[in-house]
Amino acid sequence: MVRIDAYAAIAELLHKSQIEDLLSKQFLYVDGRWWDLLRTEIFATGLITMDNGDGPLCTTSDEIVSRWQQTLGSLDAVLHQVGHYVITILNNNMAHAVTYGTATHYKASATQGHTRVFAGNYEFNLVFSYELGWRIKGLKFTLILSMAVSGAQARSINSPSFLLSSLVHLTVTVHL
Repeated sequence: MVRIDAYAAIAELLHKSQIEDLLSKQFLYVDGRWWDLLRTEIFATGLITMDNGDGPLCTTSDEIVSRWQQTLGSLDAVLHQVGHYVITILNNNMAHAVTYGTATHYKASATQGHTRVFAGNYEFNLVFSYELGWRIKGLKFTLILSMAVSGAQARSINSPSFLLSSLVHLTVTVHL
C-alpha cells in the first residue's frame, strides 16, 4: 500500500498553481507592456540567468526588462501563447518549469512582412521566499521554428480567402 502525505501533496499542488500563475503573468505583462509589473512581481532579486540561444548571461531584472522594452516596445502588437506546463518542485525554495510557447510579433510599418511568429520552449528556474513568493531566477528560450507572413496576407486577415492564401505565403524556418 502506498501512503500519501496529504499535506505535502496539497502543498505541492499549491506551489505548482502559484508558479503557473506567475509564468502566465510574465507573458501577459510582456504582451501588455507592463514593464514595471515585470520588474516588481515576476523576477527574483539579484542576478538572473537568461539564455535566448546565444549562451547564458547573468544579468538583472532591470536589464532584462529594459532589453525587452527596447526590442518589443517598437512593435504594434505582441502576443504570447503558452501551455503544457511541466513544473517540478525541487525543494522548499526551488523549482523548475518547462512550457511550449509561440510569440507573434506584428509591426504595421515593416517592409518584409508585418507578422513574425516564433515557436519554441521556455525553461524557468524559480526560487521561493516567504516575503515575495515564487520568482523567476533563470529563463531560457529555445527557438524551434519561425514564420513570416507577407504584408499582403497580414492585411487580408478578414477576407474569406485568407486561410488558403496564407498557407501559400508563409516562410517557415525550422531551427534544430
